[in-house]
Amino acid sequence: MRRFSLYRRGKVWYAKLHNQAAGGYLSGRSTGERDRNAALLVVAELLRDGVPDPKRKGTRPIANVFEVHTVLSALRALPLTITDAQKIVGILRDRRLVETEVVKAGPGSEPLISFLERFWDFEKSPYVREKLAHDHRIGRRHCYGMTLCVRKYWKPYFEERHLAEIRKADLQSFALWMKEEKGQKGKSVNNCLAAGTVALR
Repeated sequence: MRRFSLYRRGKVWYAKLHNQAAGGYLSGRSTGERDRNAALLVVAELLRDGVPDPKRKGTRPIANVFEVHTVLSALRALPLTITDAQKIVGILRDRRLVETEVVKAGPGSEPLISFLERFWDFEKSPYVREKLAHDHRIGRRHCYGMTLCVRKYWKPYFEERHLAEIRKADLQSFALWMKEEKGQKGKSVNNCLAAGTVALR
């Protein structure tokens, strides 16, 4: 199998490098040359030195380019589950390549506010049922107070954000917002903050 395919587009020669591991070609790349022999020299340099990477201000080794291409090809072909997708985006998040992720139909895809409102619904909340089943004290008044905090402070601040998008830094900023913008005292801030942090734990 040839290591590349050379073809013309207009008057310029383009090359597609072949990734043997994935069994396919990379996207076509212009050699910038009109002469075939000159284009062949450019391809030889790509295979030897790597692909130009403007973001790194250098070149990316061709072996690395092939590895990424192999992974992407596998992702397109494999029958992935929601759990698989969560693991993949989790790796990207841990490597700080993404800041937020919302996996379709996963628990993190639910809007934060609807989750909190359901969490503090005395009649429907699994959390409340578990508390009562273990003889822990939790009343309707407490749940109602938490629901009011969610609607009065959490909802206008976080709006339509999803569970997976909420980070510790967001909660810290939210606490400052309640204190500085809404004039809440320390105890009130902590109580209202608990309407979310208890549920998120």
